[in-house]
Amino acid sequence: MAKRLSGDTSFDYIAGLTLPLIKRPKGSPCFRIHRSIHDPLWFGPDVTAPVSGRFNAPGYEYGVCYFGLSLDVAFAETLLRNPSSRLLGGSDLAVRSISTGHLTRGLQLVQLHGPGLNRLEITAETVHGPHDICRRLALELWRHPKQVDGIAYRSRFDDDELCVALFDRAIDAIAIDATEGLLDDMRRLGRILDKYDVGLDP
Repeated sequence: MAKRLSGDTSFDYIAGLTLPLIKRPKGSPCFRIHRSIHDPLWFGPDVTAPVSGRFNAPGYEYGVCYFGLSLDVAFAETLLRNPSSRLLGGSDLAVRSISTGHLTRGLQLVQLHGPGLNRLEITAETVHGPHDICRRLALELWRHPKQVDGIAYRSRFDDDELCVALFDRAIDAIAIDATEGLLDDMRRLGRILDKYDVGLDP
């Protein structure tokens, strides 16, 4: 069957597929970078706000919490959204925190990358395409009888790395171990900035 590209809008066939799944074991680390005034675990969007996230429910059917499987990708997803900008504002980093957590149970995640794309009859163009298409896809994955915990996908800003969109049915699956300011450890921050070749504008 021909792969569905970014312009395709119907994913109702997914209900009849055997989903490609990957498992993350209990105890696996997870990372979030978030504004310090907010709780580190937040399943959005708020029903009073517009839907904005790539895999958020198009009609507020469920909540999603996004996290990275490494600190570096959490940083990239949050702060490197404009690749042409070579400087990050210190004031923007100062209002953010790093939260490190772990999985309190194993997760079953749809593999929305690698061979999982072919099994879902889509391409990477779909996953990294318009948000409204991705939301329709995520809704059908959430509705699937397998009742998966979420979606594993490659970061658009560092495609060596994986991110997770966790559905709110798995709200019990993450515990936060520590939260600290993003600027608290400048040596750690410097390593990440060097990796992505960006500077800090105080």
